[in-house]
Amino acid sequence: MPWSILNAQGWSILVAPQQPYRNQLLITLAGMRAVSRGAEALLVGAVASDGTHQDGTPAFMAAMDQVMRVQEGGLTVRAPAIGLTTVELVRQSGIPRSLLAWAHSCHRSHVACGQCRGCNKYFEVWRELGDDVDSTA
Repeated sequence: MPWSILNAQGWSILVAPQQPYRNQLLITLAGMRAVSRGAEALLVGAVASDGTHQDGTPAFMAAMDQVMRVQEGGLTVRAPAIGLTTVELVRQSGIPRSLLAWAHSCHRSHVACGQCRGCNKYFEVWRELGDDVDSTA
């Protein structure tokens, strides 16, 4: 499985997509940075379909919230859209389609490959929204 690189102001680590403990690792790293900057809450961008993996469920997010609360800094973890589908989130957010067109969640590369599960979900969301991603430019 290919690896993607996560860079955050000097941090460079390798994270494999769709691997156990991936979200736990990302939440922990983001929490380290957030606490050092005085943040009180960490928002996770999980949606209902992420529940197909254990680390995308409400139970997992609640457990991570408990772990982060007892750590130094008392950071809370929330996933405010975890009960929404991606389409519901897009509709409720009111995000301009022209901005949304720049997003992607490729599982193979740092740019959209157009063939993996993440890219296919992206195009499926556009179809459900009744939009053509090419018409937003």
